[in-house]
Amino acid sequence: MDEFKKMMVLVWEYGKYYFNNPPQTPDQFGELTEMANGILKLQKPNTKEYTFVKNMLIATNDYIDSDWREKNLK
Repeated sequence: MDEFKKMMVLVWEYGKYYFNNPPQTPDQFGELTEMANGILKLQKPNTKEYTFVKNMLIATNDYIDSDWREKNLK
């Protein structure tokens, strides 16, 4: 259970970072995407933990992408 909590915190901190430091340019948004890739690299590929973190990051990125586009590409 502790491992699950650690994985949730990683993704939570990533989302929190977006809201506390919203990117202003596409390049800054790209840096945020690289941050997500770095989080995923912390997990061993082809494990259930990797799959879980990957899916959580995908969901978070979908929301962040939608929110950022709505606010910045008008």
